[in-house]
Amino acid sequence: MLFDALRFSLRPGMTDAPVRDRSDLASAARKIEYVAPEEIRAAIERLAQVSYGVSPGDVANGACRLLGFARVTDEMRAVVEKERDTLIADGRLVLKGESLVVA
Repeated sequence: MLFDALRFSLRPGMTDAPVRDRSDLASAARKIEYVAPEEIRAAIERLAQVSYGVSPGDVANGACRLLGFARVTDEMRAVVEKERDTLIADGRLVLKGESLVVA
C-alpha cells in the first residue's frame, strides 16, 4: 500500500513540512491524496512568499507545480483550495488587494 512518509517523519513541534517534488515518481505514486495536508500548506506558503503574493485562483496550479505535478485536475484543485482556505482561516495567509501573501 502506498502512503506518504511525511506523515511519519513530522515530529511534534515541527512547524515546517518539507515540500518535495514528485515529478520523478511513478504515476501510481503521484496522487494528491498521498500528499500530507501539512506539505500542501507548506507549498502554498512557499508559493505566496516567492511570488510576493499570488491570486487565490492561481494557488492550485502553482502549489501543484511545486509538488511536481504537471497537470491539475478538479480533484487536486479542490484539495489544494481547501488547504488554502485553512491557511487563510488560521491567519497564515492574508488577502492584500487581489493577492494572497504570507502574514
